[in-house]
Amino acid sequence: MTASAVRKKEYSLAFISPMLMHGLNNREEAEFRTSSLKGIMRYWWRTLQLYKNEKDLLKEEVRLFGGTTENGRKSPLHIHLVRPILGKERINILPHRPSGDSRLAHNRKKKTVFSPGIKENETADIIIQTMKNNPAFDLYNRYMEYLFHLAGMGQRARRGFGAVQWTEHRWGSVKQFAESLRTVLDRIGVAGEYDWNMSGPCLLKKKTNVAASHPVLYTVYIGKPAESVSEILKRIGQASHVGNAEGSLGRAKNGRKASPLWCTVRKIGGQYYPVITEVRTGRKDDVAGTYEEDKKIFLEQLGVK
Repeated sequence: MTASAVRKKEYSLAFISPMLMHGLNNREEAEFRTSSLKGIMRYWWRTLQLYKNEKDLLKEEVRLFGGTTENGRKSPLHIHLVRPILGKERINILPHRPSGDSRLAHNRKKKTVFSPGIKENETADIIIQTMKNNPAFDLYNRYMEYLFHLAGMGQRARRGFGAVQWTEHRWGSVKQFAESLRTVLDRIGVAGEYDWNMSGPCLLKKKTNVAASHPVLYTVYIGKPAESVSEILKRIGQASHVGNAEGSLGRAKNGRKASPLWCTVRKIGGQYYPVITEVRTGRKDDVAGTYEEDKKIFLEQLGVK
């Protein structure tokens, strides 16, 4: 009668880079929202699913995260914030360009763009919980640890913003980071799908081509470190500018396309490293044209030889 009916686990997070996440007043204030975190978790869960049949993929996704399909259900996973995380800091989201007047939302002369954000070094405590009789509780935690290795959150998450680090992750070297990632993927049951190089710069690569129509984890690279996260963000911005002239690495116009390259930041051994994750589908058009050459330029700008 006195025992709790739920299982829960708390994660303490440190914001490595500024987070640009929409709140109630998008133009004035950013807000760290658990609904966005759950959405990121769903996305990264899909990157390790090798279903060729999309109906089977959706069925399993709805079972774990809820959905509104014909056989939809409420999500059995609940994520809570211990305290609200808000931010009104004016963040230059194109840091490789010269800074203009930060009081202006858009300084056309200097071509800088500012957005409200949550500044780096902020902390957040989140709690994930399910009912005790839910056997997926441990699985949720494995995927949470997986995304804390590779994912960013919020706007411009693919370009280094919104990088968070679980305080339990205190890697002293690139090798320790790679071993930690491999341990998580081994617990999920997919580590054997990849070839590994613990010293980098390509930490893992999928052994076979992707057959699924949704993005699947394909390669992970680690670039050259820097003493500050601002320097890494500048490099990422410059890499996008130089390496994406044809829009093969993502574009917002002429047929919107999400970038196959997720670039985030992690603190390893007291320095900041760019971590670049490539996700691929089985569609040849996604990596057609100048993609491979553009990817090479992008990676070289970040110190991946």
